[in-house]
Amino acid sequence: MVVAARRRAAYRPGLRAGGGLPSRRLVHGLVLVIRWQAAQRRGSDRPEFVGERPATRSSRRRNPGRARRLRRYRGRMPILEPVVSRVAADIVAFDLWPVTTSDTGWLSLHGGMTSAEIGMAVWSLLFHSPPTRDDLIVPETPEAAFRLLAGFDTLYAPGGLLLSDPMTGVVIEPGCCCDLFEWRDWLGALRGEPIDLGHSPGPEVEYRGQVLRVWTDGGDGAPPSPDRKYVDVDRAALPELLQTAQRDLIDLLRVAQGWANEIAPGQGAGLAAALDAGLQISEPLAL
Repeated sequence: MVVAARRRAAYRPGLRAGGGLPSRRLVHGLVLVIRWQAAQRRGSDRPEFVGERPATRSSRRRNPGRARRLRRYRGRMPILEPVVSRVAADIVAFDLWPVTTSDTGWLSLHGGMTSAEIGMAVWSLLFHSPPTRDDLIVPETPEAAFRLLAGFDTLYAPGGLLLSDPMTGVVIEPGCCCDLFEWRDWLGALRGEPIDLGHSPGPEVEYRGQVLRVWTDGGDGAPPSPDRKYVDVDRAALPELLQTAQRDLIDLLRVAQGWANEIAPGQGAGLAAALDAGLQISEPLAL
């Protein structure tokens, strides 16, 4: 009853100088009193929160324009995926474990790979990591092969991050001498730094304000082809693309561990650790 009387009194003319509606400060004070009384009935000394919560520090710092641009862009976002080259069957005999029959084209690395695809990825790293091809002696057992991989500080294999635009069908492939372990070089694009994506052809990276334009060639000093194509990447979306690529590689570690335990029981954790260290996979990204 007291609260109802106060509410009625608050809207009587004359409460504010000159009559009319009460002041905003008075109404706000009455609302606080009502909330306090409600809190007392609940046995709490804090008023129940009503209405929209104030912005937190992190939400105040959020850029609404960037968020809107990302929402519009995400539906047509390019794809950045880790890939590695295959080893042709006629180069060296290999029968330690099954590998893919196809030995051409890039092999995409992710958590849905088949056993033969995982086998080819591991074989490619084993084949390319020695300093020279003549130094490679194919081990006699899978266990020995996994120990050999673990002995390399860095794992080499042609590849890296392949950029594709599903809207246009344009694909930017890693160039020659671009290795999978260099996939983190893309982080330089966040700071506007030059990125070496290989040569022959050498993709060219161009910074155009908020857009990162990657050309299919022209980045290795050679004259660009007249019909070269490009893929545009919103620089605000690049962290998400790199995080997705890292998740693909982390998923590779998971499936490779299970695959290795089937090939050589008890060797899965060691192989996953060797791949992680040699390719710098799980270390947090400097976004």
